[in-house]
Amino acid sequence: MALCAISILFSAYCIYDFSPLVRKTHMGAVINEISVAADVSHKGPPGIQRAEVFLMKIKAIRMGYAPDEFKRAMQDYISGFEQSLAARKAGQDTGKIDARIAEAKQRMAECYRQYE
Repeated sequence: MALCAISILFSAYCIYDFSPLVRKTHMGAVINEISVAADVSHKGPPGIQRAEVFLMKIKAIRMGYAPDEFKRAMQDYISGFEQSLAARKAGQDTGKIDARIAEAKQRMAECYRQYE
């Protein structure tokens, strides 16, 4: 009977400890894919087309089991990047939009640090 209780408690602990590990692993994979997308897009010619390639690549990234707050920050990053790209094409100022992109990027980094 005691062995059964210990097994149940150990299983609960393993599940509790495993979840943050999975979340951090998925966040790390997303961050790595963003880096790869940036590297690929920088190999192209400078300009709007480079930004469009980057946007296409980051939109294709699957979030998996990353935490919801990380997913929201990533969606805000993508949305801001889309808005910034549209503003650049229209010849408009992107200062406020770029600040929102930086804030979303900061939120992703803070979320990742929470799981260290």
